[in-house]
Amino acid sequence: MAFTGLRTYTVAEATNLQLGQNGFDVIAESDGAVTGQWIAIYNPNDAHIAVDATTTLGDDITALDIVSNGILYGTFTSIECEEGSKSLIAYRG
Repeated sequence: MAFTGLRTYTVAEATNLQLGQNGFDVIAESDGAVTGQWIAIYNPNDAHIAVDATTTLGDDITALDIVSNGILYGTFTSIECEEGSKSLIAYRG
């Protein structure tokens, strides 16, 4: 299935995506690069975390620091946590 972005969803579907009602995945450093479809990456840790991410709309990310409790929004198809013993929460889209 091709991922074409948030513009293809109905208003109700888009609201559900914004609220994270499609679920989430916990991505640890030990998982390596994980593929899927996500709309946000959240850092629940008490320190910044470096992240690599591939997106279908916009630029890919390499070693971008997400601050503690920071959220990065986008249309991600691959996410990798680069910090040992840390995890990210990726919200499905």
